[in-house]
Amino acid sequence: MTNLLLGSFCAIPIINRIKSRKWILAGLLYSNTLFQGTFYGIPIFGYLVVNRLFIGVTQSFIMIYSPVWVDQFAPRNRKTLFMAIQQVASPLGVVLGYALTFGLKTGIAVDGVCNLLIMLIYLINELIL
Repeated sequence: MTNLLLGSFCAIPIINRIKSRKWILAGLLYSNTLFQGTFYGIPIFGYLVVNRLFIGVTQSFIMIYSPVWVDQFAPRNRKTLFMAIQQVASPLGVVLGYALTFGLKTGIAVDGVCNLLIMLIYLINELIL
């Protein structure tokens, strides 16, 4: 929670100063993906905490700007749909993550197919946001 709070204080001045918000959000999505991908392989607790801090900071920009984007750019008759998709993306990602982890732990998934499925689910989750 602290990481989102810190990111919120950083996000507003940065979003207001940089004109190309598309590049800010794209860079933050890629950096968020990088931090989440490296989160798995870090064995030292201190690095995990710092990595989690960066994950929260990059997510705070997206959490702040996505409702603003929906308000400004979504078609008038679809604003509620766009906002609903944005709001459901996070819990849906968590549920899919739990289901995938269950499949990995119980041995339901096969290695090659499992890796492809993980990448596909993660890509869909990033595209929805």
